[in-house]
Amino acid sequence: MADDDWFSTGSDAAENALSKDDKKKEERKAAAEGELWRWWMKPGEEKFLTFVDGEEANGLQVPFIYQEHQQKIDGDYRNWFTCIDGMVTEEGKKLRCPLCQAGNNPYLAAAFTVIDHTEWTSKKGDKTGKDDLKLFVCKSQVLKMLRKQMKKKGGSLRGCKYEVTRTGDKTPNTGDVFDFEDKIELSDEVKVADYRMLMKPKSRKELLTIVGDVGGDGSEEEVKF
Repeated sequence: MADDDWFSTGSDAAENALSKDDKKKEERKAAAEGELWRWWMKPGEEKFLTFVDGEEANGLQVPFIYQEHQQKIDGDYRNWFTCIDGMVTEEGKKLRCPLCQAGNNPYLAAAFTVIDHTEWTSKKGDKTGKDDLKLFVCKSQVLKMLRKQMKKKGGSLRGCKYEVTRTGDKTPNTGDVFDFEDKIELSDEVKVADYRMLMKPKSRKELLTIVGDVGGDGSEEEVKF
């Protein structure tokens, strides 16, 4: 499978992609980054975050854009997988994505790294925290808004603090109203997540264990255009 044929970066890529596409499992395990949870909001909730992403991170322009599936497993929807449909193997075969074949349509996703300023206390009451790094993954509606914010902020959201509101249960779970609060100077030690590692596609075999065998080997011969 080609290394870099499943994602796009930068505002031009975001615009092109948009023109084509009008917690056990919320937690994202990653050896190099440690545990990185996804930013999520309840309907009616208000929270504060600061964006960590700048103009470039890990050699890539931001935002980091890819096609993603959300899959219900054991009654839990907090499972995400990068779509592999159309990717090419080392043998030159085009893959079909088992999740697509099972009727789970992918959506355009854009990833950012943020600092969640919410204070929290563990259920046992023995741990507290604040200002945790989170993975902020949004769909096209929120991406359009954030791209406008990026333009207003000189192309980078790094250090921009926002009050975020999720106005209802039908609105994006990342929040749909972003009110700029302040610009914070972030230390160079505050790093952007390695999206290529966190969102690295699973093999077709691994995905088949999730949705079951949908037939065929996923080679180019099975691709219908």
